[in-house]
Amino acid sequence: MSGLTALSAPGLFLTGVRYFELIQLGRNFQDDFGICVLQLRHVQRRFYRWGESVGITDQESPAYRLATHDRSDDLDLVDETLEAIVEQLSRAQKDAAGYARRLTKTSLGNAVEELDILDEDAQLASDTSIGSRSATRLRNSRVGKAYRRSLHFGDVLTGRTQWALYKKTEFSDLLTKITNLLNELEKALPGKLEDVARVDAQQLLVDQDGVEAPAEEVGTIIDVSVNTDPVFSAALNSITAKHGHVFESMIYKGYARAHNGDNYATIPIGGVASSGTYRKIVAGGNSRTHLGNNYGYAQQSSLLLQEDHSARNSGSEDSIPPAEGLAEDL
Repeated sequence: MSGLTALSAPGLFLTGVRYFELIQLGRNFQDDFGICVLQLRHVQRRFYRWGESVGITDQESPAYRLATHDRSDDLDLVDETLEAIVEQLSRAQKDAAGYARRLTKTSLGNAVEELDILDEDAQLASDTSIGSRSATRLRNSRVGKAYRRSLHFGDVLTGRTQWALYKKTEFSDLLTKITNLLNELEKALPGKLEDVARVDAQQLLVDQDGVEAPAEEVGTIIDVSVNTDPVFSAALNSITAKHGHVFESMIYKGYARAHNGDNYATIPIGGVASSGTYRKIVAGGNSRTHLGNNYGYAQQSSLLLQEDHSARNSGSEDSIPPAEGLAEDL
């Protein structure tokens, strides 16, 4: 990518920030918009968190220079990885623009509707699914907002055209590639990554007024972040394991499938897992519910999680599909 090699790591990082700030999603994402936004914003925050953990604030970034003193070998890998992340974002933007041009030239009417861009604020506000509520929880929390403001990129973005992803396959492919690159970036130069992730987790779980996030939303965020943001997921699990969850006044009807608890691929080190308190849980009809944690849970290989829209929580809200083999509700 011409010109990028002349940029320092802070410059490459801030270029990546600008790409992330301008991403939107097209009409094809409407059915599971909340989950897709949640995945996208997890990856975005993970990228920003790395910058925060190593002290990047601007192009010069003296804190970053101090954090990387005498680490020339690591810096070469950091520069290469940041350049690869920016390259992936740039390529995705160009591919999406090319797709839009081709579709506009060769199609009429209803096909062009595929290029409609979904307004993130309006879409999340009008959708009561657990995915959208969880995405709204992450967006409205204090997570990363102070650092985001410190970058002062608002003026740079003024007048820039937002860009959209139109296909779910390209969306999943982009997030997978960037997630893999972030794994390399964090390994090469972790900085204060775990400390920043712990603060993020605390700010998500309890807002500035001391109100705790609903357990169902936290559970969905953990499920998604296991794939997209494992350091953050571990921080959330660590805190919730100490404080536990409270599930109260939940109703499952019809063919609802529900799991109220956490998922663990293996039994946590030391045998410590999250606790749960259950009050006024009602299940009827042909619904199946699981109260408690799952152990030996197999994570989905795809980044794109599918919601079960036939499952209703409290009569109107989507519940989370359970793992296979849950016992019938009594």
